[in-house]
Parts: sequence; C-alpha cells; structure tokens
Amino acid sequence: MLSKPTGSEELLDPLWNKTNLRGSDYDAFMTRAAIKPTHKAIQTYYDTLRTYADQHVEHEWALETAFSRLLADTAKPHGWTLIAKLGAKALGKHIIPDGTLRDGNTLPRGHWEAKDTGTR
Repeated sequence: MLSKPTGSEELLDPLWNKTNLRGSDYDAFMTRAAIKPTHKAIQTYYDTLRTYADQHVEHEWALETAFSRLLADTAKPHGWTLIAKLGAKALGKHIIPDGTLRDGNTLPRGHWEAKDTGTR
C-alpha cells in the first residue's frame, strides 16, 4: 500500500482517506489499493531516486518526475489516469496541482502537489 510520502511529495486525496470512508468501504478500497514494496513501480521509483542522488539532484522538479511516474503506474489498475498540471477552480481561485488522478468517468480521485524541503 502507498503511504503518505515523508519526503518531498504530498498526495492529497480527500475522497479516499479514512475519515471519508467508513468500515467495509475503507477496508475494500485499501485491499484493492495495496501494493507490495517489491512492486515494479515502487522499485522503479527507488531506482530513479538513487540515480538522481548519484547525480546530486535534489530539486523538486526532478523528484516530481519520479513520483508522477509512480502515481501513473499505480493508478492504472484502478482505471485511473494521472493528468499533469490540470487547472481547476477551488474556493473561487484557479489552482494547478502537479497532478490530478481521474477515474474512467473523468471524476477527480485525488490531487498531488510536490514540495521540496526548501519550499516554504
């Protein structure tokens, strides 16, 4: 299962967190969402991060590439698509998250915004 990253990325998914889903709905989603650390997408993500570290690359935009690939690859089994930089209106403001996950009906299932440790 993907847990909230502790480093440079944040996955914001209000539709699928434990406070919005109750009991068996949450359990069913998490069972379906579970992936093991040995999953190819996870291994590719960590391999990419190691390559970036070997190149002394730490900026948000490089890490964003690795994480967006991870999200896109792990969203596919759910029938979701990651769309980069899709603008939307929220609370009367125009926002552009780094990524939006949409289902087959074009409903947003989550938003993602990358922040590096130097971002305030």
